[in-house]
Amino acid sequence: MTRGEAIAIDLISVRSSSQLLALLGEALHLGGPGGNIECAGANAGKGWGRNWDALSDSLGYLDSGGIWGTSRVFHFPLLIEFTNSMDYRDADTDGFATFSAILETAKKAYRKNYLQLEYVFK
Repeated sequence: MTRGEAIAIDLISVRSSSQLLALLGEALHLGGPGGNIECAGANAGKGWGRNWDALSDSLGYLDSGGIWGTSRVFHFPLLIEFTNSMDYRDADTDGFATFSAILETAKKAYRKNYLQLEYVFK
């Protein structure tokens, strides 16, 4: 990858989907500054759903400051490395499969807009 960004998200303590979603909200600033909370409504200005649908939606705005436009802007091409991911994969196989599918969908959506999102589980 040239120019752009690479980030690492450590899943060492993650064993459930709810733990993963909480960690991703923090690491990716999905709800805006101080917004890793349940979204109070469509016009709340911060927070996010902290569920699979909300993650899928939120991943589509990494290049524009999140769903509220107040989060960190990630620069593409973007590589996200999920380190220490095997314990989560083994503890929550269904959640891991859902997470993987959501990442793949986001990758394909960015590709349609000529942006490169890559991810790797280590």
